[in-house]
Amino acid sequence: MKKYFRPGQIAAILIANMIGTGVFTSLGFQVLDIHSGYAILLLWLIGGVVSMLGAVCYSRLTVLMPRSGGEYVFLSKIYHPSLGFLSGWVSLIIGFAAPIAAASFAFGSYFNNFNPWISQHFGFSISPATAGASVIILLTLLNILKKIAGAKFQFVFTTIKILSILAIIFIGLSAPETGDTTFAFDHTFSSEIFTPAFAISLFFISYSYSGWNSLCYITEEIENAPKKIFKNLLLGTSFVTIIYVALNYTFLRVIPTQELSGCPDIVMKFAEHALNPSVAHLASGLICVLLLSTINSMIIIGPRVSKSIGEDFSKLNFLSKENKDESPYFGLIIQLLLALIYLFTASFEQLIIYTGFVLNIFTFLSVLGLFFIKENTERFKLKKLIAPLLFLSYSLWLLFYGVYRKPLESGIGIGVCLLGLVIYFLIRQSSTKIKA
Repeated sequence: MKKYFRPGQIAAILIANMIGTGVFTSLGFQVLDIHSGYAILLLWLIGGVVSMLGAVCYSRLTVLMPRSGGEYVFLSKIYHPSLGFLSGWVSLIIGFAAPIAAASFAFGSYFNNFNPWISQHFGFSISPATAGASVIILLTLLNILKKIAGAKFQFVFTTIKILSILAIIFIGLSAPETGDTTFAFDHTFSSEIFTPAFAISLFFISYSYSGWNSLCYITEEIENAPKKIFKNLLLGTSFVTIIYVALNYTFLRVIPTQELSGCPDIVMKFAEHALNPSVAHLASGLICVLLLSTINSMIIIGPRVSKSIGEDFSKLNFLSKENKDESPYFGLIIQLLLALIYLFTASFEQLIIYTGFVLNIFTFLSVLGLFFIKENTERFKLKKLIAPLLFLSYSLWLLFYGVYRKPLESGIGIGVCLLGLVIYFLIRQSSTKIKA
């Protein structure tokens, strides 16, 4: 009997994929060059609107191609199996393992604040990398041993995450206004939205919203998928957008700009002003708990892409192997090993650039594909062109800035793609027909 994810679990996977480290780390770097409160909130609103546009486009793609795998399936069917394989290869090598490592890196950094207490009571300390690696290993084992246990864990910890964030917003709005950020539609606002700093910030905003397309990777594990995916993608991205705008307004309202600038531990600064400096360190524990759902959601999603690849290429069929609980255990193990390698060898910023730039290429091509699918173009009306055209314009602009601002990281990402192309031509003779 097919084991589907339940409605609450579906929403939990989506929201947890979106709400990760970005919203708790990037604001401190935005205020270095952007001083208008409304300009900063506009950044987060733009990111949300673009995610909603992408959700509309991907929902349409899922209706036309209702199979797990996301861009791998879309690009294989629309263009050519080689392009689909490249997107799947990138998802396998970078797309999920690197963000898992980045979130685990952040988990370890926040957990590090508890080392003095651990050392005092137990006589030893835990390095950030060890803490992050332990989380990846334990959550991967949970998903291998029991698929439903991983889904239930996801639901519980995403619920905790949402309630915690709502509590932060409520506390921040109730606390005295100790921040000094200006909220006014003045010259500062109108001039800053056209600066390079504003443009560059959108790149990291895009990372903060990544995950809005996550349900397309588990299509076959969602009952009545086309309808439920559209509903969850649209409502989920709308909900996260509201949360992000409200959360950043709360931070700006409470934390003085001088303390916020360049600060990666925003929640700790928030706790110092909105609550009490003596309990501020507890904010680190809260972030660790919130990151658990983010890490677990990506662990769930990633192997579904490699599973689809294994089904289509006989020489890679080991990737599609499942245990009796229908968990793609081999893909989970490979993802675990890659995530650990990234955790111990790459920096947080590098991981963001690697994943953001390369995955944007395949997202762009997937939405562009809407204009080439016969079943879709026959029904195209003018109003249906708005969402894909706006999304494509934004994505193309992000790709340009990725190459312009981070040529080394972008070049490495392209190099990974080219390596995947070599592997495709080595195994293509053994490929089977791509599933519908």
